[in-house]
Amino acid sequence: MNKITVIVLTKAQEAIADILALDNQDAELPTAPPAPELPPAPELHAPELPPAPPAPELPPAPPAPELPSQELDSEGLPWDKRIHSGGRTFLAKDGTWKLARGIDSLLVAQVKTELRQAQGGVPEVPPVPPVSHRHLDTNALTWAQLIERIAEEGLRPGDVIAACNRFNVANIGALQDTPVLVPLVAKELGLV
Repeated sequence: MNKITVIVLTKAQEAIADILALDNQDAELPTAPPAPELPPAPELHAPELPPAPPAPELPPAPPAPELPSQELDSEGLPWDKRIHSGGRTFLAKDGTWKLARGIDSLLVAQVKTELRQAQGGVPEVPPVPPVSHRHLDTNALTWAQLIERIAEEGLRPGDVIAACNRFNVANIGALQDTPVLVPLVAKELGLV
């Protein structure tokens, strides 16, 4: 050891010895003086308040404004800009709204179903014919048939989810809750 290390160790040993010597003394250390006693808190009394006056009578709410009646076609459906022509005219042969030119029949079916459901009606579901050919009729395509076709074609899950997402459906399982979209997803996947 060098000379500096010895001096530091010696000073450290002396400091430790001094601390131990203090610990071994039984001398009493001075304590703080006791706190003075405080007078008791005064009693507080809330003043007596007169009772609140009764709430004034409010007049009855005015009746809700009547909405203009919406014109319906012979199927009981209102005009919808997504599928009907801008002229808002009825077809003379059956009293239904005139459809826009070049509109996809699947979109028409979807919108009409939405309109019926919004009015509290039950959508018309066509009967499902037996499947005997490779490409199915899109109007009769069920969710189960779509699943079979996806498996037959070996489509990738990412492609199926992307097709579902295009119609605001999270995945193929959730598509089961919206059967009107099954043909649209099938078309998007190129299965029809």
